[in-house]
Amino acid sequence: MHDTNDINLIRDVLESAGLVVNRIPESNKPRCDLSARDESAQYLIEVKSLNDDENIRKSLRVSEAHTGERQHFYANSVRTAIDYAVKQLQATQNDLDDSLLFVALIAKTQFGRDVTESQILGTLYGTRCILHSGDDDRLTSTECLYFSHSAFHLHPELAGAIVSDGSNMTVCLNDFCPEISRVRQSTLARFFARRGALNDATNLERDGNFFVADCKLDRGDEDRVLQFVIDKYNLPTGSIVAHPTEYSATTFVPNQA
Repeated sequence: MHDTNDINLIRDVLESAGLVVNRIPESNKPRCDLSARDESAQYLIEVKSLNDDENIRKSLRVSEAHTGERQHFYANSVRTAIDYAVKQLQATQNDLDDSLLFVALIAKTQFGRDVTESQILGTLYGTRCILHSGDDDRLTSTECLYFSHSAFHLHPELAGAIVSDGSNMTVCLNDFCPEISRVRQSTLARFFARRGALNDATNLERDGNFFVADCKLDRGDEDRVLQFVIDKYNLPTGSIVAHPTEYSATTFVPNQA
């Protein structure tokens, strides 16, 4: 779901990058939200807002505590939003066949927004956490891109994703996009690159903060993918894959003041 404020937020950023932006009229057929252009490229952008689970508010409205659990690196809600955004972008692309397709994902959650942001990146990149010994023999945690099934691999037609928490914004490029070279040279990508807010697997790996499982193995075979990562980065044989999960309880606390 989205609202006008979210669309305007993305529109303002695109215009700041030097793009000419137009709102695509709503229709009873699938359509994306925005089109844009610069001197060398056209863009289509669909905006998706990611909100809190409505069950939380329902529970709190009747003065009940809400308990739940969430994976840190994947969310069905994020995957569903991306899948539907791609359908809307492709339906609009029939009229603008040469456009670069972007989905804008805005974290609007109030309960655990940091987890929502991790889920967005984890769903886009198929991220998992590898626990291994570091140089000082202490246990180290390193995130690995494309370790698991990723939305980017599933949707190579996507040029990338604009990810925002409402204040900070980054662009994540899709390494599987056949036109990735053109995407990197686009005005939008260069705008975010100048601000240190453009991500792709090569840059994230080079910075030393991420591993990348750039192999052709079945992502359903976790053991084989893990062995690939161990061999690639010369990790100890006892390295394991972690699946961080947040368990939470939410309730209202009366203000005693």
